[in-house]
Amino acid sequence: MRAIGLSLALATAVAAPAAAQSDVARRSFTFFGSDLTIVILDHTAGQLRLVRGSAGRVEVAARAPGGFSGFGLSNQDGRLRLASTGAYTVDYLVFVPDNVRVQVQTPDKAYPEPTTGGEEMTIRWSTPTEGGGEPGARVPNRP
Repeated sequence: MRAIGLSLALATAVAAPAAAQSDVARRSFTFFGSDLTIVILDHTAGQLRLVRGSAGRVEVAARAPGGFSGFGLSNQDGRLRLASTGAYTVDYLVFVPDNVRVQVQTPDKAYPEPTTGGEEMTIRWSTPTEGGGEPGARVPNRP
């Protein structure tokens, strides 16, 4: 009886962290370039947390509650594209190598802007207003 209770407690403890992150997408990319442009293709409010990490590796995690998120890295043009759909807000966490110059283009900017190059930074953008932005960029106001 005691062994069954211990087994049940262990199974619950192991399953809880996985279930708690059901709306988080993760991916790692090999990257040996010196310049990286992060392009955020969202039409929702959000934030990007940029952190310096391991050499030769770009790691991405995204959370879009109620929706989906995805990302892709093109080694040809050095662009990491982040996107989500179906959520009212999105959070991205991106680790980039120390020696890489990073530019970020948010949905509210026409061109990428260079980052400060520090160990970490947070970039935020807001939801496009009704009637603004590109076709398809209109997002209903949340009550």
